[in-house]
Amino acid sequence: MCAGNRQPDTIACLRIIDKDVGPLTPQPLSTILTERCIRTCDPKFEEGFTIAFPGLQTQSTYQLEVSLWDQGGADRSLTNEQNFLGEVILNLSKLGEFDGVVVDQEFDLRAGHHTLSPRPLGKLNMKLKYMSGAVVRANRFWHGLVFDNISSCCDE
Repeated sequence: MCAGNRQPDTIACLRIIDKDVGPLTPQPLSTILTERCIRTCDPKFEEGFTIAFPGLQTQSTYQLEVSLWDQGGADRSLTNEQNFLGEVILNLSKLGEFDGVVVDQEFDLRAGHHTLSPRPLGKLNMKLKYMSGAVVRANRFWHGLVFDNISSCCDE
């Protein structure tokens, strides 16, 4: 995850995407950006937030995409591959059995579709709770993921 001469200014981008909408660039249903962690290969995003998403009927096609990006350069775009540090993608249908339970788990941080490398770039720890129908948005009940914290470390 940390390559080059300087340590990255890292943000995490959390998106709920519907993998059936578009094969390469699906439009996110919900997006949250964290605060920047300055000059570190081991960012800790100690923020609490909830990300909401609609619908039970299509939940099996929904994914949580957590990607890390370097925001230290002049171009802070989340589409510039040079800023991309890695990602974790989870199928939300697998969280259904953990409704209301806090899950604290470590995941391999992958290079994703940006490169063909099978080797993990590091680890991403997420502490989250899935809540079925517990978030109200526009007078409808949505599902929610509540995050207590996210942290990452690069492989040596």
